Amino acid sequence: MALFYVKMNVLAEKRKEVRQTINSLAAHVKKEQGCVDSGFYQNAADESDILFLTTWTDRSALDAYLKSVHFTVLLGIRSFLNKEPTIRICEDESFHRSGG
Repeated sequence: MALFYVKMNVLAEKRKEVRQTINSLAAHVKKEQGCVDSGFYQNAADESDILFLTTWTDRSALDAYLKSVHFTVLLGIRSFLNKEPTIRICEDESFHRSGG
């Protein structure tokens, strides 16, 4: 499994636009081959903090996403941020998603 996330701090006046864009992206990314899950989360204490999170079956599926138009759109959000986003990839054979 591979986990990919982007943590963003969005300009207050662009929050709605960014949420709409990421919500649409998450729906499209879920349909990509190898995507297990995709979604975004907003910090209840600071609405400017948004986390875009995707889970992939393996690194090759994630790498294909990183070359896609959807990832390019995600990078385009940078102009709406207060600072550069934190982008991380976590890989581990023992990584399992616990549900509930």
